[in-house]
Amino acid sequence: GAVVTFAAPLRGPSGRFGRAGGSRESRVATDSRGIAIAPPFFANRRPGGFVVTARVGEVSARAAFALTNLPRG
Repeated sequence: GAVVTFAAPLRGPSGRFGRAGGSRESRVATDSRGIAIAPPFFANRRPGGFVVTARVGEVSARAAFALTNLPRG
C-alpha cells in the first residue's frame, strides 16, 4: 500500500504517463507483494536520452530508469 511516484523530466526528451496528454508524474500504490507498476508511458517528440525516477514518499533513495527517445524514421 505504499505510494510510489514515477517522474519524467519537465523539459527536453521526456514523455507522459497514462496517455499522450497525461502527466509527467504518476502515483501508484504497491500491491500486496510491494510491487508498483507505472501506467503506460508515451514519449514526446524530442529525441535523446533521459531518466525517469521512482521514489516512495519522501525517502531520499530513488530508483532511476534510463530511457531514450528515437527520432521518427
